[in-house]
Amino acid sequence: MSTQTANRAYPPPQFDWSYFIHNLRNNLGAVVGFFECLEMMPKTTSTMTPKMIGQFRHASEKALKDIEEASYLLQSLSLEPTDIDVEPWLKEHVGQHPICSDSKVKIEWKIVPGFPKTLQMDKELFARAIKEILDNCVDALAGKGGVVTVSLTGAGSQAAIEIHNTGDPMSAEILESAVQPFFTNKQGRRGLGLSWARKIAMEHGGSLSISNEKKGGVSVILQVG
Repeated sequence: MSTQTANRAYPPPQFDWSYFIHNLRNNLGAVVGFFECLEMMPKTTSTMTPKMIGQFRHASEKALKDIEEASYLLQSLSLEPTDIDVEPWLKEHVGQHPICSDSKVKIEWKIVPGFPKTLQMDKELFARAIKEILDNCVDALAGKGGVVTVSLTGAGSQAAIEIHNTGDPMSAEILESAVQPFFTNKQGRRGLGLSWARKIAMEHGGSLSISNEKKGGVSVILQVG
């Protein structure tokens, strides 16, 4: 991202909110069910239990958190771009990620000649985007290990950071929905990581794409030029 593009205001990406609506309907349904249960209780006797209160609290907190996260995704980010010496900066942040502590995972680097030495980006936000992509690599390689290859490719407006893992390919449905807010096929996850990575890339004037590779595995490409 050049100085010229980094200083321009880019609109937030358009998202598919159907998964958000589905989650919210489920959580609010649990809250409504709690009140309906209370209304059916005898006036003189309370059969409310700590478990019921806990379920009500959990559903309410999830609904509020989802609404808060959705509102953040709809807002334009306040960028503070600075010059980043990309290769050493990226190696430092990748090296700090928990995936590097997994003895079954090997990290490889590929630096293509012509990739810009420096780019102007918001360091904090860009670090989050890289973390979210690596978190998905952790899930893809969980229990079996593999290789994560970080490639710096292209030049000028075609400069890109590609993070490839040797995990299983994604289905067509997951490929289409992976960057949409609150889409997840993993238990206990909220499905926001790649949505944020895409938002950060686009508001810097770049893009994010995901693809299955013929050689196997999945690549996430951040175009940053």
